[in-house]
Amino acid sequence: LPPIPQIPPQFTPGTRLTQERYDALDLDPAKFLLPAEIDLLAHVLKANEEALAWDESMKGAFKASYFDPVTIPVVEHVPWAHRNMPIPPGVLDEVMRIIRDKIQTGIYEPS
Repeated sequence: LPPIPQIPPQFTPGTRLTQERYDALDLDPAKFLLPAEIDLLAHVLKANEEALAWDESMKGAFKASYFDPVTIPVVEHVPWAHRNMPIPPGVLDEVMRIIRDKIQTGIYEPS
């Protein structure tokens, strides 16, 4: 791990951790931390900003060379005959957008 500075610099926006996103984090809602501690927290976040994901497209995956794919064993069975609950029309567009985003980013596989 890189060393942490004893006197952290003031926050400067990065590629993923923009000023708007930093402000939205509200790092000290209880106003408990000292200004230097907030600067240190911001420095650590900025140094590791590639690990932060603000939407599905920014999420990554483990390299297959490090981790084998997970196989979930199942018992042969007859699938349930129950139908899925219908999605209420008021939220259908939002649900469809979420599903399309997850298919596009590879989290869900199209069937």
